[in-house]
Amino acid sequence: MSATIIARRVDGDRPVRVVIAGTTIASVEPAGEAETPPDVYVAPGFIDLQINGYGGVWFSDAKVTPEAVLGVLEAYPAHGVTRLLPTVITGPLEAMCQGLAAVRQACEREAWAEHMVAGCHVEGPFLSPEDGPRGAHRASTSAPADWPTSRRCSGLRAIGLN
Repeated sequence: MSATIIARRVDGDRPVRVVIAGTTIASVEPAGEAETPPDVYVAPGFIDLQINGYGGVWFSDAKVTPEAVLGVLEAYPAHGVTRLLPTVITGPLEAMCQGLAAVRQACEREAWAEHMVAGCHVEGPFLSPEDGPRGAHRASTSAPADWPTSRRCSGLRAIGLN
């Protein structure tokens, strides 16, 4: 399947013709001003640096599965997001580890998911227990940095933190 999109580049309003062959952009060429719709724009894929989840799936849930992660990832291209960072937030270490492991397993199963996941955004649990620097993170799940504790989490090892 192939398609041609005539639009304006978002980075300068220049008219272009984008030829798509299957799932690949085959070419981007200048287009004529007269053939270009005034209100249709093309842009590079967006990169979302913090995705906590989507559609009822939470990456910090102790029960999140690789299948659920894939379901979340599948939804983002429709919104122009081509790369993202699944985020786990400060919480019980087991839940954080499960979230990271589920992301890792999803990426190991599907090459497109591995390409889409640029890395993982890990917030905590190693945050200051003091009010103020900790921000919105709960004191009850924050802890001082602890290497042996971090080594318990295979998800952290998978993203190179351990």
